[in-house]
Order: sequence, then structure tokens, then C-alpha cells
Amino acid sequence: MESQFWKLYKEDRPSCSVVMKTSTGLVHLLACLLEPFMPSFSLEVLKQLNLPLDAQNSLSDENCNIERAKRPWEIIPAGHKIGTPAPLFMELKDEEVEFYREKFADRIVKAEAEAKKVTEKLKEAKILGKKDRPKKSSEAKAKAPSDTEISISRLDIRVGLITKAEKHPDADSLYVESIDVGEPQPRTVVSGLVKYIPLEEMQNRMVCVLCNLKPATMRGIKSQAMVLAASNNDHTKGV
Repeated sequence: MESQFWKLYKEDRPSCSVVMKTSTGLVHLLACLLEPFMPSFSLEVLKQLNLPLDAQNSLSDENCNIERAKRPWEIIPAGHKIGTPAPLFMELKDEEVEFYREKFADRIVKAEAEAKKVTEKLKEAKILGKKDRPKKSSEAKAKAPSDTEISISRLDIRVGLITKAEKHPDADSLYVESIDVGEPQPRTVVSGLVKYIPLEEMQNRMVCVLCNLKPATMRGIKSQAMVLAASNNDHTKGV
């Protein structure tokens, strides 16, 4: 009953208002969380919600407090008018799905074959390396197969908020960022993105952060993680 707003609209207007405000707030939170992966999607969501476009990075307030995100019914103010709703994704018909499956089948097979070759080479390299090492106990040998497993689950990738970004005092091509990744203290991260992303676009930005790297000192400042970024084809602009 609580989620059937069409019934609540007729029978319990106050409850209907809470359901609608909560639902709209959750849509806004999802747009914020997906912005590092699907920026154009998040931008379109904000347009349809009729919210400022710079709100896409505001999971927290100006003091980096995320308490507001715990109360989604308070995100959209009372009386707010949303924009014109429209489908965000195009529905693919069965024949279109089959067309794209056939079109990219060769690429998929080739990619899987390449991935298999790389995996085999890595395993072979580890096996060859182990032959030169001193023999270990039987207990250690029993654990050896797990060392060859390659899994993306080993990567600790988190969505973080850049609370502060500035130029490295001793390197023109480096930024020094303070990034909130949900820990008691923000992490200091050094990134070589000066040539690709303007400093003002680094401020208060949601980014993907690889957190389980060994800290490395870069021009006198210890970097405690890595900001993941992509670029266009000619590597002139980063995203």
C-alpha cells in the first residue's frame, strides 16, 4: 500500500507526498553515485529533476557531511517542480539485440581469446619464476595454486569525493588531492592530471579511487591511492 502512490494520492495525501519526495530523492542519489561511470546519464537525470547541473557531485554538503543522503525525503524541497520526464534509455527490440550480437560477436570472441592468452602467459611466468626459488614446505605448495588466480575482486575501487585539489608545489604536471572515501580521515592522492583536467573541474568532484595500492612518495608527498581516469582518443582531454 505504501508504495502504491496512485492509491495514496486519493486516500492519504500526506503519505503520498512522503513517498514521492523519497522516491525523487533516491533518484537524485543514484545520479550522484553513477556520475563517475555514466556522466551523461546523471546530467540528464538532473535536467529532468529540474535541479542545478552542479548538484551532480553533491552527495555531501559544503562541510563534507553526508547526513543529508541518509534522509532522501529531504533532498528535494517541498513545492519543487520537476522538468519534463522522458525515457533515459532506448528500448532494444529482439531483432536489434540479435543484430548487435552478430555485429560484435567476432570482437567478443577475439577479446575472450586474448584474455585467455594473457592469463596463460601470466600463469606461465609465475610458474617459471617459482622454479628458480628454493623449495618450500608441502603446506606452502598446497597454497600455491591460489597465487595464480587473477580476479578483479582484488581491486579495492571506491567512489570518493575530492574535498580539496591543488597544484603540487614541486611538480607542474601533478595535482595533490584530499579525497573522502568513507574513512575517518581523507586520503592524500597525487595525480598526473594537470594536462588533461583543469583545476577548477577537480574541485568537489566524485571520482573512482583505487585504494589498495602501496603508498608511494611523489616529489616529497606520499600518495595513498590512485584516481582512475579515462581520456579521448588523442589523449588531449581526461574524464
